[in-house]
Amino acid sequence: NGKTWKPVPANISNIKSADPNANSINSYEIKNNIPKTIFKRVLQEYRQNKALSIPSVQLFMKNCVVVNQGQGHEQQRLAPNQYSIFKDGSVNIDVGQDNSIGFDTNSVYDIIPVKFNFVHGSYRTPNNIQNLTNSPNRIKGNMYISSNITSLKGCPAEIIGGFHLTNTSITTLDGAPDKISGNFYCIDNKNLQSLNGISGYIGGGFHISDCPSLRDASALLKSNIGQNKAALTHGGKVSFLRTPLDYNMKDQLIKAGLLNNTQ
Repeated sequence: NGKTWKPVPANISNIKSADPNANSINSYEIKNNIPKTIFKRVLQEYRQNKALSIPSVQLFMKNCVVVNQGQGHEQQRLAPNQYSIFKDGSVNIDVGQDNSIGFDTNSVYDIIPVKFNFVHGSYRTPNNIQNLTNSPNRIKGNMYISSNITSLKGCPAEIIGGFHLTNTSITTLDGAPDKISGNFYCIDNKNLQSLNGISGYIGGGFHISDCPSLRDASALLKSNIGQNKAALTHGGKVSFLRTPLDYNMKDQLIKAGLLNNTQ
């Protein structure tokens, strides 16, 4: 009943693209490398309208790449049959459990201008984004964040997989996903000071390393891992590496059975 809008066939030439000098989106469909000027026009449209036209959404999807997570990490362009665009311009993606969705290194996006609903496959944020606006609502796969964000606001509500948070500028975990079925990795987040906002449910382990500003981990005691030791029976555990917790805080975690004396 017209619930979704499928990508425009290549022989249609009467749809305006984000490029005012082009008569159709076709001129970009045949190119592997889309010029940065085109990405800038897409961003400009988003900032002016807080939304993108359907042709511009399609053009943005041309900037997405699929990375095979096996040996070799082979990359290819996102195929038209791997996503659907809804009438409101939001997008569902299905690249399969063994692949991840990422963004062309030629892009200039500091924000994602397309709202993702559901992603089947792992999801990698662009390295230069400033916030997590328009991140997927739900991911069946892992999520990888490695950018200079200062807040986790905008994270998916649920990740059916692992959550990898690396080299950000966050100070707390406020805004973290409500539910993570796999492991939570928090690595090299130099400004992280507390675990306030830790996910309500973590199905795997919770692993922190190289977070030199972290002193307070009390929120971990109130999480499902702290309250329910059964959460640690499926290969999950808690670890802190090269992260100088306050001595009293570390003692509390040891007494709670979340750390051992060697950590």
